[in-house]
Amino acid sequence: MNEAEWKKSLQPFVGRQVLVSIEGPDGEEKAPAVPKTLARVHPNEEHTHIKWYFDLFTFVAVPMDARTEISENSVKAFDPEANLYYKLVRTTNN
Repeated sequence: MNEAEWKKSLQPFVGRQVLVSIEGPDGEEKAPAVPKTLARVHPNEEHTHIKWYFDLFTFVAVPMDARTEISENSVKAFDPEANLYYKLVRTTNN
């Protein structure tokens, strides 16, 4: 996806509480799910990654061309270089 597509796809999650997690290719937990509020979505300077910001300094950088699955309540993006899935799941209270 390009920058505009990422921003449009993630707009329903901005300002909402989500669970953020990182998984390996076989579903093994690499970083446990933690509750965060998605503050904003912004590309890096080279426009190769989209950053999911949770505050001014904390973010996850996902490749723009990551294989991505987006539904009403979740986002799952696969980074083949890191061999990891980055996940956002909207919590039930928002």
